[in-house]
Amino acid sequence: MALLSGAAVAFSGEGAGEGPLSWGQQEMWTSMTRYGHAMPVGGIKALPPGTTVEDIADELRYLMSRYAVMRTRLRFLPDGTVRQVVAAEGEIVLEIVNADDAEQAAQETEARYRETPFDYGVDWPVRMAVIQRRGVLTHMVVIMHHLAMDGFSARIMMTEVAARETAPITGMDPLAQAHWQQSAAGQRQNEAALRYLESTLDTMPEPFPQALGRPAQPRIWEGSLHSLALYGAIQAICAHTGSEPAPVMLTAYAMAIARVTGQSSVVLRPVVSNRFRPGLADVVCPLTQPGICVLDVGGVPFPEALRRTERSAMRAYKHAYCDPVAARKVAEGRDPDSFFNDRRVMHRPAGRAPLPEQIREALPHTAFEWSGGRDDPSARLFVQIEDVPDTTVVSVVTDTAYLPRADTEALLREMESVAVDAAMRGFAA
Repeated sequence: MALLSGAAVAFSGEGAGEGPLSWGQQEMWTSMTRYGHAMPVGGIKALPPGTTVEDIADELRYLMSRYAVMRTRLRFLPDGTVRQVVAAEGEIVLEIVNADDAEQAAQETEARYRETPFDYGVDWPVRMAVIQRRGVLTHMVVIMHHLAMDGFSARIMMTEVAARETAPITGMDPLAQAHWQQSAAGQRQNEAALRYLESTLDTMPEPFPQALGRPAQPRIWEGSLHSLALYGAIQAICAHTGSEPAPVMLTAYAMAIARVTGQSSVVLRPVVSNRFRPGLADVVCPLTQPGICVLDVGGVPFPEALRRTERSAMRAYKHAYCDPVAARKVAEGRDPDSFFNDRRVMHRPAGRAPLPEQIREALPHTAFEWSGGRDDPSARLFVQIEDVPDTTVVSVVTDTAYLPRADTEALLREMESVAVDAAMRGFAA
């Protein structure tokens, strides 16, 4: 049986104020309200021997003090407007869970943190606990709602927390972002992005997937493809072409869609980090927004499809930074609702590319599995490349009213086939 207590942690930091949500915050808030939950991130971490409650309290104080998003709560106005309120100081409780079975207590605490709704106007964005067995700390549990950060933010935060970085934060926090977005320069960016969105929607091919009308029960399914062969093929293609992994993977995915649909052009929504923009590279906050691009990849060799993808993707990335409320109005009734999110640290692989026989030998080890189904709202199709060392994991969420499970698995395996075939042709060139 677990017994609860807590340690109060006081904090203070810079950047206090109130203002509208930034575009990245609006995008994330829209997703959270669409899907009906906080989209929590975080998990369980085993603690090294000798860790004390004071050590973890110091880490929590560091998080709350350094990052304005950790001190941000929401204000809901009568007209439906949502605003951000950043506190200058405050107090948060570090939960202490005493238990005989530390592993079970950590899992139960994580589940409780994930399942308990946040009160966004009252609660801080982070929940943290330590698990203690007979006076010894064994685990830490940390859960944050997604309005605090995106995947890139998490990597920045973990690096800085480990080093206890003290250099001043130079990037624009969400309040500063919202201020710029309302400026003349911000509005020019927004207007250009909306024009690009309108033009793309007006000329795009038929979106994939299309409604079928006979969903499975439950309707929404999550699965993942684990492929050493895809990992090796992407490395080889990068070595042959000099391209970065991100456009290579996007090309393989788009060509797979073209093959299974018979269409020459594919429309999809790549998730864009927006961190190439001035003042946004290292800031901890949600910045990702979906772009939109049409990729003309059907019936052409992979190198030509890659060149076309790189050009189209650059236009999509340039125009992904905009007011998401205005973008939803432009896309209403026409949104392809099919997303591609490459979460990897995107650098060209170092060292020698794998040999053809190594890629072929890896093919039989490819595995696909479904992790479960649910009936919560979801996009039609959401494909995500996970940041896992030395392999490729492609996770997918599919709405079976649009794409059955068997067809979803076939699509991801076709993506692997496209990349492996391109890699083999590159060796033969």
